[in-house]
Amino acid sequence: MGARRNGYIVLGLSIASIVASIAIFAFGTFQMDEIDVEKEAIFTGRTGDVPVLEFGTYSVFVVSDYTCEEVEVSIYEEDEEMIWEYFFRDCDDLFDEDGWIYVGYFSTDFDGSLNVEANRQILIIDDIAYFNDGGGAMLISLPVCCIGIIGLIIAVTILITAKEQVQVMQTNPGVVFIEPAPTGEKVQVGAEDGSEWWETGSSGDISRRKGFLNFQEYSELSVNGKSVSDEDELRSLLENIGEDDWWTVILETGEDEFVQWGGHGLGDAIFEYWKGGAMVLQTPMKKIEAIQKLFDEYLN
Repeated sequence: MGARRNGYIVLGLSIASIVASIAIFAFGTFQMDEIDVEKEAIFTGRTGDVPVLEFGTYSVFVVSDYTCEEVEVSIYEEDEEMIWEYFFRDCDDLFDEDGWIYVGYFSTDFDGSLNVEANRQILIIDDIAYFNDGGGAMLISLPVCCIGIIGLIIAVTILITAKEQVQVMQTNPGVVFIEPAPTGEKVQVGAEDGSEWWETGSSGDISRRKGFLNFQEYSELSVNGKSVSDEDELRSLLENIGEDDWWTVILETGEDEFVQWGGHGLGDAIFEYWKGGAMVLQTPMKKIEAIQKLFDEYLN
């Protein structure tokens, strides 16, 4: 049915999004692992000035001949009264690069330069280099993955809802639907003499059987569980239901009486009339013909 098809489409797109996000993240990780800190350095040496930007963040490395604990670094700004230290030591070897040991970081709140003093040769890079060399791809992978996960939830919800709708439409699971012969309408057979017209087993003129037994007004009807108020609303609901889906028009009088039309998932669409839990009529029919038959023979 249409809803299930849409569910599978959303499911496929969601899985594709998750796979794409994993590939993008892996690519970004590879790019970051290959970063050349010497090429990206904005400062190399022991003393001097390093240019900085407002809201910038920077990583500091020492040549790998030394350990993090052996190096002393000060990155500062001074005025006539105070010295403002910006450097924070952080000996996390996770951030070590080839030939260089990570020793800490600093961030800035202005455009200009800072003084640098160290007892060993150090190297400073702007952390934006990580973003340019793979970090951006890793960040992009996160919303792509989130979209995929949300899509999975939506797809599962659609598929579960569609399955429940199919179960509701199959009001009598004991009935086996056989492809109708092209000779025309089928009616229930084997009823006893003296039964009412909707129980009769003859194959007489169906067009003489006018109307639901107790139909008085359109407010007594519902379509797939949705109540209707007049002929125009009923016709609109039926015409807007997809060719691959079911519609069921129920007379809410306690007589268990309804007309339904759909494909049963077997191909050609079928028109049916049910009364008291028994199928009285079953015939192949196109949707527009089924709607017209409903109005001409059951609601007049």
